[in-house]
Amino acid sequence: LLNSELEKIYNRAAENVRYWLHNGMLTLGAEKMSKSLGNIQTIRDLLRRYDGETLRYALLCGQYRSPLAWTDDLLQQAQRSLDRLYQTLRPGDGRANGTASAYKKLAAKDFPEPVVRALLDDLNTPAALAALHGIVAQLNKAAGAEAQRQRRRLLAGGWLLGLLDRPAEEWFQAGDIDPARIEEQIARRNQARRERDFALADQIRRELAEQGVELEDSRAGTRWKQAPRPDAG
Repeated sequence: LLNSELEKIYNRAAENVRYWLHNGMLTLGAEKMSKSLGNIQTIRDLLRRYDGETLRYALLCGQYRSPLAWTDDLLQQAQRSLDRLYQTLRPGDGRANGTASAYKKLAAKDFPEPVVRALLDDLNTPAALAALHGIVAQLNKAAGAEAQRQRRRLLAGGWLLGLLDRPAEEWFQAGDIDPARIEEQIARRNQARRERDFALADQIRRELAEQGVELEDSRAGTRWKQAPRPDAG
């Protein structure tokens, strides 16, 4: 009777599934992650330390059929890689803000060809991520209409991978820091710089750094972001 019921469940599932895929294992050190070994890391626990998009990026760093070594180094590298992608998308210097979700209704031919080609190659997500960073390199060298075109390609490619779906400033300023308070301190620092009180300006920068805030002075003004989070034990 039990086998009969299991067969019915399998048949119902098979009606809705055309492909069955076997994925590679997550490993911690030399061992696979498993309940029996007691080395499970849950998403709930990881989200206390890392942003959900960082976890997604880290998982995409491995092709689905290959083992993936799950380490803090992998997660920190994923966060730094997302920093580079979002940094390119920060508004300023004539660039408008935007998110990947605006590109979800594109026709297949309108998505960036290198990203699509990688995904069609047995879902080669590491190559797709590399293609995104290739677009960043082109965007950083472009200007005017070409820069806007490359920006659209980056966001469209990000949508295919489930990435870049928030405003860039939100990515850099997420957390428990009060943005209004930070902007107030930046305004004080800018006033000090105008008055050539560089000692006060440096003091404010140091105070912000102690709060985990990094400043970036650009032609578009002073922008800020949270400093990389320290390693969590």
